[in-house]
Amino acid sequence: MIIKLSKILETLGDEVKLIKDGEFNSFSLLNGKLKRNNMLLVYIESEEYIPELIENKEITCVICRDEILNEVKKVFTGGIVVSKKPRADFFMFHNYLNRNTEFYKNHYDTHIDSSAYIDGSVKIPKRNVVIGKNTKIMANVIIHENTTIGDNVIIREGSVIGSPAFYYFDCNGNNEAVDSVGGVIIENNVELHPNIVVCKGVLGGNTEIGKYTKIDSNCYIAHDVKIGENCIITNNVILAGAVVINKNVFIGVGANIVPLITVGENCKISAGSVVTKDVEDNSQVSGNFAVPHHKFIKFIKKISEEKFI
Repeated sequence: MIIKLSKILETLGDEVKLIKDGEFNSFSLLNGKLKRNNMLLVYIESEEYIPELIENKEITCVICRDEILNEVKKVFTGGIVVSKKPRADFFMFHNYLNRNTEFYKNHYDTHIDSSAYIDGSVKIPKRNVVIGKNTKIMANVIIHENTTIGDNVIIREGSVIGSPAFYYFDCNGNNEAVDSVGGVIIENNVELHPNIVVCKGVLGGNTEIGKYTKIDSNCYIAHDVKIGENCIITNNVILAGAVVINKNVFIGVGANIVPLITVGENCKISAGSVVTKDVEDNSQVSGNFAVPHHKFIKFIKKISEEKFI
């Protein structure tokens, strides 16, 4: 659904000023994360982010501060709104569209294939869920709307699929929740062990788990995470918002990966690692903060040889 930027005046009125109208069909961060479509509305609060505004050709509308308006107009020809608090107004506009319009609505009846096994204690809404062939969902699983589960999937006891994201913004000194309007896609032959939380996408995109991936107990998969096929994720792993895990990745026990990180193909994340930088294909990282594994081992050997008084 395409929306005119001028609709923001219905929500925020005198709080914002429309400089030039435009059209968009998706909210997004400047880097293109969290989007669902390709005509993006973004916010920008300082001129240091203008290069990103120039680089992302999918951006059609922007909310910015008055102080940087002239710089924005030099490089951007799309719709522009001026605000004293672009980030807050961006999320308030998102929440308004979700609650008062059809911008995010795509209702359909829940469909569960006749060959699927669903324990009687499982909670499944009557709309916006698809469950495929030969899938098994065990006791006390909770599935939220906008969830698609493929064939031959196993979801074990106590897991929550499609939980609203832990995502807030400062609204006049108070922490306000950003409505989670996206979904979850679990592809064929995935297995989720007990007590896993998989959050739905925030701004209309999806959290995705690729085929043949296996995830151990007590893991937290945040909003808009993309996990490729054939990954092994062991227990107590945390994948923060919009992390990308490419195919054939192993993640060791208790590893944490911070938001917006990309892990390449065929990688290994050692147990207990805290990953704060992108990981290249075919590599291993270790430690807190995680570094290439051979450097970590060299460091450990060095400190173990030192004599302490």
